[in-house]
Amino acid sequence: MTKYSSEFKAKVVQEYLSGRLSYKSLCTKYSIPSPKPVREWVKQAQVHGLESLQRKHTKTFYSLEQKLAVVD
Repeated sequence: MTKYSSEFKAKVVQEYLSGRLSYKSLCTKYSIPSPKPVREWVKQAQVHGLESLQRKHTKTFYSLEQKLAVVD
């Protein structure tokens, strides 16, 4: 599964909402293999706003010291 940046998603959604291009046309223009993610981004943005397209989960990295402190 390809991950797209929040900025890219917002750009595609805004272009769709402007009425210039269809889902299929946007997929062709931006080399997105399926219109499904674009439809999901648009729906999410319409319900929750463009800021909802931001990535929310980041991996937390722990140092060796932190890991050992938990085990001890």
